[in-house]
Amino acid sequence: MSLSEIKRNSAGTASIRLRTHQDFIDEFPNAHLVVATVRTKAALEPSRQLLAQLLLKALKPQGYYALGEWQNGRDFAVHCVFEREADAVKLGMAAWATRVDGNSGFASQRVFLFNREAQETIKLTLAELGKG
Repeated sequence: MSLSEIKRNSAGTASIRLRTHQDFIDEFPNAHLVVATVRTKAALEPSRQLLAQLLLKALKPQGYYALGEWQNGRDFAVHCVFEREADAVKLGMAAWATRVDGNSGFASQRVFLFNREAQETIKLTLAELGKG
């Protein structure tokens, strides 16, 4: 799986590098995961794009993060992997994500259903931010 890694530079603009999931985990072995579960494969790309907009415009992560599409059998998800737990917590709170305990290989893990209602709420938030 390839992920887009995005970090704000000192000028406030975003820089993006493509890297693999394993490269990100190797560099940040204590990464924090937020999983946005979607219903269909067709929903993966639009969901990833909407989450990227939310992260860049509204949540403004302080550390590195990566977004990627994931499929496990019939399950589909957008994985948001963060260097800093505070950034994962912000997304988790915004999405009403549930913390998942267990041995996932991540320092922390949260999950939420990224359904139409959640997506519409994010779109409204982004529209309001665009007016400011």
